[in-house]
Amino acid sequence: MSGGDRRPRFAGATVVVVGHSHRLLWSCVQHLAAEGGEVLAVVAVPCDELPAEAASAREVLRVDVTDDASLHDAAATLSQGWPPLRALVNCHTDLDVARIEGASTAAWLRVLTNNLVGPLVSTLAFLPALKSSGSSAVVHLGSVDGIQGNAAVPSYSVSKGGLVPLTHVMAEEFAPYGIRVNCVARAAIVDGPVPPPAALLAETPLGRAAEPAEVAAAVAFLACSEASYITGSVLVVDGGRTGITPGTRTRSTNLDQQ
Repeated sequence: MSGGDRRPRFAGATVVVVGHSHRLLWSCVQHLAAEGGEVLAVVAVPCDELPAEAASAREVLRVDVTDDASLHDAAATLSQGWPPLRALVNCHTDLDVARIEGASTAAWLRVLTNNLVGPLVSTLAFLPALKSSGSSAVVHLGSVDGIQGNAAVPSYSVSKGGLVPLTHVMAEEFAPYGIRVNCVARAAIVDGPVPPPAALLAETPLGRAAEPAEVAAAVAFLACSEASYITGSVLVVDGGRTGITPGTRTRSTNLDQQ
């Protein structure tokens, strides 16, 4: 079968994307809809203005994406004529730029609640629909900061780091239901007016930040049946940054110039 004849990966199925309104979430919505999915986007309030990509979703709900009752209400929407739920994508993203010394407990609790408790609550809310599908997937949006740690955003690093064991234990517990659980650990993306630091890009073998669509493509792959034997995994999408020892890229470049 040629690429042009390939059946859309999510044709005849529902895909739910939950999280905070940011470019990567909406890129996931757009990509999954282009793959034939009927997308329910559940985005955090406040979310006053929706981007153009939101038009790809069949429906957009604005709720507290860390609140059990709100997410269960969102999940109940699927009983209103939606096809079977094939995939849930958790795109929770909150950030606090601060060092550990002098850290705000309130800020840490907010970030941990949004980035770590949020995906847990979201998954539990949609779990009955995922189970009834018989073959479905959960994809958490993580970060390389959750693998190596980023001193500028320690609470974010810890919250995204927690998604790794959460992915592992969910994969084991939900396997009997035919539910796969994976995580995409992304690095810097082209997102907004402020570009990633030049020093970070210098330590990235591909020499650039990712386009949101490139991360969304990885999310779609883990969510689809082509990844049917992949569960409990963390897929790193970082342009090669974590594949080399920090600092050695600059050193090897200097050697090449000698």
